[in-house]
Amino acid sequence: MIWFLLVPVVVYGGFCLWLFVRQRDILFLRQPPAPIAGDTHLEIPIESGFLHVTVLNPGQACAAIYFGGNAEAVNESIPEYRTWIGVWTLYLVHYRGFGHSDGVPSEAAIKADALRVFDAVRDQHQTLITAGRSLGSGVALYLASARPIDGLMIVSPYDSLARVAARHYPWFPVSWLMKDPFHMIESAKTVTCPTLVLFAEADDVIPPHHTQTLLKALHAAQVEVHAFANHNHQSISEDARYIPTFQAFMARFETPVQQAG
Repeated sequence: MIWFLLVPVVVYGGFCLWLFVRQRDILFLRQPPAPIAGDTHLEIPIESGFLHVTVLNPGQACAAIYFGGNAEAVNESIPEYRTWIGVWTLYLVHYRGFGHSDGVPSEAAIKADALRVFDAVRDQHQTLITAGRSLGSGVALYLASARPIDGLMIVSPYDSLARVAARHYPWFPVSWLMKDPFHMIESAKTVTCPTLVLFAEADDVIPPHHTQTLLKALHAAQVEVHAFANHNHQSISEDARYIPTFQAFMARFETPVQQAG
């Protein structure tokens, strides 16, 4: 009888152990190296080697640093970015272990790398904003809270990845197990730059509740929010308004000469 009762306990404990050990493989779905693309690239020194950053349209007065999702190979969208970045330089950051970047990803490492990228490129541009999607929204938000960023654009942002994970794994003590919780509320409270927020109302990966909780903590000087109905976590970028919304926000930072082309 005792063994019968112990079996589910052992199984449950085994799943908890598996989640604890494999959680970074679940959170950071590292993409294999692809051919180096872009107009140029940066190799920023880190403890374990170099962080790879793809650069599009270098040398412009305005620039944006982009942080992708947890399974995003940022180079794959280069052809699309070229069609609409206009007079902007775009820095595509490859997380540690992604693409040609060395090292192992973690919340602390990725946040530290965001600061490294900013510090490496800040003096090259008059205006520097940051953007992030899904996982990367938290990285961009952190950067905007820690450095003098001129603008912030975030897609599918969250209050805490630990809280999001708890929704997906309700039977496990995620708050105790998670090594990289990405609690973003405190960072949101210190952001002061103009901020653009986009989210999908039918998002089943990062439910809108988590975005709304973050918005309550965000005290940016000017926050612009766009909710996309009938779209989920993946399809939001397919909406015809998606790219023009970014372009309109970015145009605020351009001079009349830049806007004239």
